[in-house]
Amino acid sequence: CTRVLLLGLQSSGVSLFATMLGMLPRTIVVPNLFAGFLPPRPEDLTDVPAGWRYVVAARINAHVTPAATVARLRPDLAVLWLRHPVASHLSLSAKPAANRAGTVDAKLRLLEAVHSRRGDDGGLAFNATLHLEGVFLHREAFEMKLAATLGLSDVETRLML
Repeated sequence: CTRVLLLGLQSSGVSLFATMLGMLPRTIVVPNLFAGFLPPRPEDLTDVPAGWRYVVAARINAHVTPAATVARLRPDLAVLWLRHPVASHLSLSAKPAANRAGTVDAKLRLLEAVHSRRGDDGGLAFNATLHLEGVFLHREAFEMKLAATLGLSDVETRLML
């Protein structure tokens, strides 16, 4: 199977995006990997048929580092999912679980560190960085980037969006 990691902040829309990916044929999605938990190892995915996608949406949190999540899942594709930081802060701060697995500010700092070091020596390598706002404000560019990153046809891209 093709292992896909979506890494984003709580309240960023990453679970919704994962769920949308789940509309694609031959796709299994874990839309909300809880803070403090690691994804399964590739050797634990023997029940996922060859040729299928296994998508995990993981949150930036203070309990499990993004590097540990990547090391455990060993994704074939990794996507950093972003939402405008002000919108993220406002949305997350209003939620009862806002400070679970780290404060809102600590999570935003962790996300900033991952974003600023992506691809650098010692940073995590991502195949793409996608933005929630791109779905609505730059639809065509978002669709093209999504299709190129995940190897989707035009029909598959439009099916999920």
